Amino acid sequence: MPAVNQAERRLLWFVCSTLAAAALAWVAFQVQQEGIAPVVLFPVLVGALLGAAVAGVRQFTALPGRGTTIVAAVVLGLLVVAAQDYIGHRQRLRLYSDELRAGHPLAAAAAAEGDFRPTFVHHLQARLRDRPVWWTLDFVFTAAAAGVVAAIATRKQRVWQSYPGGDLELRQEA
Repeated sequence: MPAVNQAERRLLWFVCSTLAAAALAWVAFQVQQEGIAPVVLFPVLVGALLGAAVAGVRQFTALPGRGTTIVAAVVLGLLVVAAQDYIGHRQRLRLYSDELRAGHPLAAAAAAEGDFRPTFVHHLQARLRDRPVWWTLDFVFTAAAAGVVAAIATRKQRVWQSYPGGDLELRQEA
């Protein structure tokens, strides 16, 4: 297998981490739709899974540094929450379009008056207005858990090395 240069490994880390965040956002949205997402535990679990995924990709690519990995996990944690809301917004638009196509009388009357499809910004404003505390906690817990797990997974480990004759030496491993 040909050697992979540092730029390619960084790109691979970025793409794989971003894809993991997108996939996790989609799965988290689906779980929330089933109504089995405990209030505090679920965002922590989603963030922990994301942090582990980002750290795992770092382990595979041997890049980037520990600090970058932790910051990226936190930022991707914030994006996972926003992506869940975006997925919800797209689903609402799809349901609206289905009602229009089905010829529902109220939907047809509303369509005749103008375009009532909400934008993503309006969708986010409505979510914040309806549940400001929950949305904020979801945001904070997901990002914090992602960062903490990434930090734990990338910390340097102390390893005792034994040598013939019974001598022990403490060394650090990344």
